[in-house]
Amino acid sequence: MATKRLTAKDYMNEYENALLDLMVIKSRIVMRTITLCKQHPLIIINDNETIPITLNARQFIELGYHLTDDVVENCLYAITEIEKELASRHPHKQSKIDFKYEK
Repeated sequence: MATKRLTAKDYMNEYENALLDLMVIKSRIVMRTITLCKQHPLIIINDNETIPITLNARQFIELGYHLTDDVVENCLYAITEIEKELASRHPHKQSKIDFKYEK
């Protein structure tokens, strides 16, 4: 059985769906950044290539770095910095649990 060849309309629909999915992902990233920055406003976000200065999370949102052309890179960088700081505050790790039964 032969497969159906895609037409230009099929490709256009596929492309538009991919663009919509990309917009949804960007929105989720921005919303997660805003949420983390509001929950932890004093965490320092160090400078990188797209953010030339050192900011705290509150300043990151106030200055609009989550709305620039490099929105995904800036927001992912901010999320990474906040998660690193939170992880360093709570260095607890799950240890191995031995479930040997002893009589």
